[in-house]
Amino acid sequence: MMAGSIARWKDKSADCSRKFLVELIALWFALKHPRAPWYAKIIMLAPLGYLLSPFDLVPNALALFGIGQFDDFLVVRYSYLLLKKVVKEDVLVECREQAVAHLAEQENRKCRIVIGLAIAWLLILMLLIWDIYKRLHRRSIL
Repeated sequence: MMAGSIARWKDKSADCSRKFLVELIALWFALKHPRAPWYAKIIMLAPLGYLLSPFDLVPNALALFGIGQFDDFLVVRYSYLLLKKVVKEDVLVECREQAVAHLAEQENRKCRIVIGLAIAWLLILMLLIWDIYKRLHRRSIL
């Protein structure tokens, strides 16, 4: 019973993470879109400036109590919500489609990289086995 609920929670969590990733990539594409307003770029850069600045509303030293990054989270969250309101919906729909295609391309690229690395490791393993075989065979003849 508990394993099933953990599996459902894990699937739901992965689904939410994927949707959020698509939204973030879509917003990135939206900022580069020609119909995106110029002030959307400022809204995107403002939280980045806050996160990189040495000054915080709530000091990060309070991370021990779990509240040190709370202000950072709020700044990112509300700027994300504001960006979604500022950029027009038709632009966002177009950019979401681009984001899904981009993620699919990245997954295909990851698969090709993994297959290439697996082939490389198999070749290295074969060469290692061949070298060991040659050394053992040479010793047995002498």
